[in-house]
Amino acid sequence: MTNPPKARGTRTETMLVRLFTAYGLPAERRALKGAADEGDLWLHGGRIVVEAKHRKTSPSPEQVRRWMAETQAEAGRVPQCELAALIVNRPGYGVAGMAEWDAWLRIDDAVWLMGGVDAHKGRPDLIRLSLGTFALLAADLQAGAR
Repeated sequence: MTNPPKARGTRTETMLVRLFTAYGLPAERRALKGAADEGDLWLHGGRIVVEAKHRKTSPSPEQVRRWMAETQAEAGRVPQCELAALIVNRPGYGVAGMAEWDAWLRIDDAVWLMGGVDAHKGRPDLIRLSLGTFALLAADLQAGAR
């Protein structure tokens, strides 16, 4: 017997790897490690840790904050991680519309990703970008450039 939420998560992660790869991003799915999880996907060899969520309805702001706290905790277990991102599907946007899904980042991480200030680990406020915008910015992040 299959576990439908787990199967949905696997499909979502696989689709995200394909999307990131299409943007020229090195992306890999990570194995589940229970309480020691290190995110669902790694971009740039773990410099960016991604947690993916796929739900039938849009999450509340409080749910996004809880998921982002989980994302930050998992990213904290990855020594080379410089940025954590939470990707959430948008109901009504299937595979063809994945670039319109939501990518949640801390504001200072988003500024850093866009080439801004180096001291990017201070404010907990969140910003929502489209997944397509996030993928374009992350693709520009070259190893050693920042």
